[in-house]
Amino acid sequence: MRGLLNKLKTASSGSFLAELTLYALFVLAYFFLVLNFLDARLKQIFDDSKIHYAILSMALIAVQGVFLEMLTGALVRLLRRKAR
Repeated sequence: MRGLLNKLKTASSGSFLAELTLYALFVLAYFFLVLNFLDARLKQIFDDSKIHYAILSMALIAVQGVFLEMLTGALVRLLRRKAR
């Protein structure tokens, strides 16, 4: 029984680390994409209206979280299927 729990714990840790690594890479890529493509517009909105900038920033954070979680989850499921 303990051997099974240790295998399960190791598998869960490995899966978590893989998902965390993928998520970190996607966040980094997303950051540079937003910085590259939205830099001038975000600066203009920041200069024009702090309230609109705050709302847009929160929306970008929410969209990033949902999109990256869906993408990471799909990739982890795909990797699990290929591992079996």
